[in-house]
Amino acid sequence: MDLKSSKNIFVEMMFILNKNYNEYLDASFGKYDLTATQGLFLFKLEEFPDTTQKDLAKHFSLSKGWVAKYFMDLENKGFIEREKVQNDKRQYKITLTSKTTDLLPTFKRIIYDWNDQVHLDDLGDDFMDKFSKLVLNSSKVAVR
Repeated sequence: MDLKSSKNIFVEMMFILNKNYNEYLDASFGKYDLTATQGLFLFKLEEFPDTTQKDLAKHFSLSKGWVAKYFMDLENKGFIEREKVQNDKRQYKITLTSKTTDLLPTFKRIIYDWNDQVHLDDLGDDFMDKFSKLVLNSSKVAVR
């Protein structure tokens, strides 16, 4: 089978890239008892400290229920602390623990190593701009 002859080659390549990336992250973060998704959540929480579970659900196109389960697990493992917001008891203020802040440089190295090994920086800003638009457009088309 010649993959290059497929009309859906881009979609197939994205599927394979995503699969390989998730396997790499699951194996790498798994050493710290985290899933790939949980690791990415911790990055977003560091970058945007006021992020809510609802924000992450929307950003990663996940259900609020799944995100809540991930966060309960992160809290039970000591990676985050959650505190109910006073004016909305359905929302939590989420704080990274010292355990997480101590591990974040290691977690970042995991991502940077992936980027280096797959030569992500070789793609350039123009590609990344176009690809970002593609992702944004795809989220508008997706049926939820």
